Amino acid sequence: NHISGKMVGLRAALLLLLAMQCSAAPTTCSDVTYQITSWWQGAFVARFTVKNHDYGFTFEWTFLDSITVSSGDVWGATFDSQSGNTVSVTLDSDKNIFTFQGTPGSEVGQARVSGYKINGVTCGPAASTPAPVSLPCSLVNYQVTSSFDTFFIVRVALTGDAQHGFIEWTWSDSATVTGPPWGGEVVSSTSTTIKVAAGGDAFGLMLTADAPRTISNLKINGVACSA
Repeated sequence: NHISGKMVGLRAALLLLLAMQCSAAPTTCSDVTYQITSWWQGAFVARFTVKNHDYGFTFEWTFLDSITVSSGDVWGATFDSQSGNTVSVTLDSDKNIFTFQGTPGSEVGQARVSGYKINGVTCGPAASTPAPVSLPCSLVNYQVTSSFDTFFIVRVALTGDAQHGFIEWTWSDSATVTGPPWGGEVVSSTSTTIKVAAGGDAFGLMLTADAPRTISNLKINGVACSA
């Protein structure tokens, strides 16, 4: 009985050690989902979802652009710190998803992120990145709403997966954006091209030119759209 008791104790200890090792295994990067949910002049809101993990963990990520997150601009988690472009939060005890507002220090591109850590442990290998999806061009409706001698106004309506997306095109001739857009943020522009981060289902622009311009080379989220 004495030997049997020792064997039972040893077996229990081994099972406990195995359980601890399994629970310490880092969540894979493919279990982390990052999504920008809205964007407007000077700020954006994004959401992180972490699957296959307990609640109430610490989560850390690094922006590839200059972006600031403030303590009052995190929901579903507690803001812990930001050092440079690296931000750390602790999720609520009943959450595996949280939302935050970011403020760009300059042009932010697509507010890219990397370097995820969960409870201080870097997440494991990510699944292979799927090929970019080409969305239908019909999801973007470009319309000149007003035209004058030296400028014109356009409204771009978005449906489906184009909403809150990054929309870019080439003008038929040179045109200059006049003033800030409404319903979106100009990410980049030249005399013949423009890229806009849409804040919802539509945005508008005022442009300086001697006549309205048509567009071509339409892209949605960085990928040429399909007819």
